[in-house]
Amino acid sequence: WANALAVIDDLGVGEQVRSIGAPTEMHFHDPAGSLLDTPGYGPEDHQYLLVHRAKLNDLLADAVGRDNIRLSSGFTAYEEHADHVTVHLSDAVSLDADVLVGADGAHSAVRAQLVPGAAAQKHAGHYSWLAFIPVFAGTGIVDRLILGTNGCRGGYVRTHDGSVYWLVNQFNSPSPMG
Repeated sequence: WANALAVIDDLGVGEQVRSIGAPTEMHFHDPAGSLLDTPGYGPEDHQYLLVHRAKLNDLLADAVGRDNIRLSSGFTAYEEHADHVTVHLSDAVSLDADVLVGADGAHSAVRAQLVPGAAAQKHAGHYSWLAFIPVFAGTGIVDRLILGTNGCRGGYVRTHDGSVYWLVNQFNSPSPMG
């Protein structure tokens, strides 16, 4: 989406990411499949770049230098300084950097230190069903997200290899496990 591409541009790898992606767009439809009007949103707000996650990871790893990536080390804490941040890792290593990006998941240890008491929020009653489905030539699949009734939405989006990512989300629902 545009917000992610703006960050990627700021990181200086926007053109490389665009070279491995496929521009596409997403529009919202009602339960009958009719296109929904989206007041306040222009055509550019429905556009995004479809990028294979493994290719994006490779590109970003190359951009930062693979030697700068530490696997099997957990984050324990950070210290902010006027001109850098010191990051402390679980293997007793400390590293200095210009910036720390807390991309460590829903239960972020970085967020826990940055904003104490801001734990990940549970989304009770939110359930998702997902699948990747192969598509056969000539089927003409178009990306579509349908906003249904009673807190349900679903849709399908083409992936990098021509298959389809299918999803259904249900909100404010009792557990499907009864």
